[in-house]
Amino acid sequence: MGEGFDFLGFRIQWKRKKGTDKWYVYVFIADRPLRSLKDKIRAVTSRLSQQPPRDVLIRLNRIMHGWSNYFRYAVAKSVLQSLAIFVWHRIARWWIRLHRWSWTDLRRHLIGPHWTWRMPSADGVELFNLGRVPTARYRYRGSKIPNPWAVANHACWQRPWRARCVETRTPGSASGSQKRAGGDTGTALRADSTTPVHNCASPTVTGCG
Repeated sequence: MGEGFDFLGFRIQWKRKKGTDKWYVYVFIADRPLRSLKDKIRAVTSRLSQQPPRDVLIRLNRIMHGWSNYFRYAVAKSVLQSLAIFVWHRIARWWIRLHRWSWTDLRRHLIGPHWTWRMPSADGVELFNLGRVPTARYRYRGSKIPNPWAVANHACWQRPWRARCVETRTPGSASGSQKRAGGDTGTALRADSTTPVHNCASPTVTGCG
């Protein structure tokens, strides 16, 4: 955990919190997904591309929106902001070459009324801003972790072989002779005093075979 490891695109590592002596397990975005996203952005915003700006913005928005929805549960606020700056500069350089603009022309199109830079837009489609994606760290932690052993009917704990309790029980809730074999639906087999017990050691006993 101290060295860290990658799992499903995330970097899980045990680190010391800045400014304190406490150690926590942090979940970051691994390097490979970052490189993959930047490669896709470079391919779409190639300077030699002659595609309509509107189609390019739609394609970029779909890529970044899906990517950010998956990785927004990590420690990723600064990473998302840096990616937003990276995409903005890629679009700006591509537009300068596509429209044969100068930096003065670019500022005329992308500077707002309050002298702030705007996100590039074309034909009503605006570039998705990764820097404004809300992050939600530790979605499931402590008491927020769902309990798989909760049942709707408490009486099913006492008599789990009842037919009405078959669907409410969670897998693995029964134990011993009350557990159903193979996950088949129906009532579980149980020992009953009315069920005849055959001694199959004797070949003359009927019902053995």
